[in-house]
Amino acid sequence: SNKKASISPGLSVESNKKSSNNNTNSQESSQEIPQIPTTILQHLQSNTLRQHLSLVILGHVDTGKSTLTGRLLLQLQHVSSRLLAKYQKASSQIGKSSFALAWFTDEDESERERGVTIDVGTKFARLDKCDLTLLDAPGHRDFVPNMISGAASADCGLLVVAATTGEFE
Repeated sequence: SNKKASISPGLSVESNKKSSNNNTNSQESSQEIPQIPTTILQHLQSNTLRQHLSLVILGHVDTGKSTLTGRLLLQLQHVSSRLLAKYQKASSQIGKSSFALAWFTDEDESERERGVTIDVGTKFARLDKCDLTLLDAPGHRDFVPNMISGAASADCGLLVVAATTGEFE
């Protein structure tokens, strides 16, 4: 007889185990591997599963990594222009108006006050063809361990280098 065991809401595993009173080896019957229902297998094997990309934004301190990440989120329409207006007003009030876009990922008050990313900021964006996780890594040398943890968890990275005359020529 087929038995179903629920392992999580909406997902069950079927067992084709036949009951038999003549089974002398109870250990053998307890180690039977349950079968995954064919509907779940078909879904897993189909191309309907979304692709995922994890991208870390890296670079030296003050090269605009957080601002670039914020601009990307705004361009992808994953943050509202209303929230941008709020951040522009708030950042102007503390004398850091150029940091408004960076505040989409630099959410901690100490990061906003100092104008430096301390922890890896993580933002999720759902695109037409894939899901994207953006990791905004710190660039200051005091926070290199945090940057390394962000880079280690990413599929790929984008290195931001300042192009300002006199920076890294």
